[in-house]
Amino acid sequence: AGYREALFHSRGAAARTGVAYAGKLSHAKGLCELLDAVEVRDGVHLHVAGDGAGSEADALRERMASMPERVTWHGRLDQNDLAGLLRRCVAFVLPSYFEGLPLVLVEAAACGCRVISTALPGVVDGLSEGLGESLDLVALPPMSGVDTPKAGSKAAYTERLGSAIDRALKAEPLTGIDLQGLTWGAVFQRVQGLWLR
Repeated sequence: AGYREALFHSRGAAARTGVAYAGKLSHAKGLCELLDAVEVRDGVHLHVAGDGAGSEADALRERMASMPERVTWHGRLDQNDLAGLLRRCVAFVLPSYFEGLPLVLVEAAACGCRVISTALPGVVDGLSEGLGESLDLVALPPMSGVDTPKAGSKAAYTERLGSAIDRALKAEPLTGIDLQGLTWGAVFQRVQGLWLR
């Protein structure tokens, strides 16, 4: 995985406030539980970038609209606008129950966000070393399918997610996170080296 360092960076970041989520509006992304965690935390504002179709997305949009003091829904953002949003937020949250290798975590960290993610295999095996101290992993709930938590397991997961948000908002600002090994240029060099060998 590689990110565009000319676009995703922390230069010129304003005063940071709130947390961000970017992705599809869907239950499998854990957005319901993220909204639950934010709803019971005073002073926490969530910025949601993304969209979706169907009844799940409709229900999530309605719920976000009912929480104007807690949630701002930005809709689908292009990469420039997403980078700008990330530079304004303290933390980025990926509460998904299933993902491959979510590059958005690297992009958020490059913008200076602390990143919170469920402990997905792609994150643990592919990104945790590179993200270092910027990453806070949240244990997945027991699952009954690839992206479906077992009945009755969501409340404990929501509490773990909320605790991670609390830690991120209380932590010192990030400094000195080295993501140079995850830039597009660095990835190209590794791939080119493999081909040449």
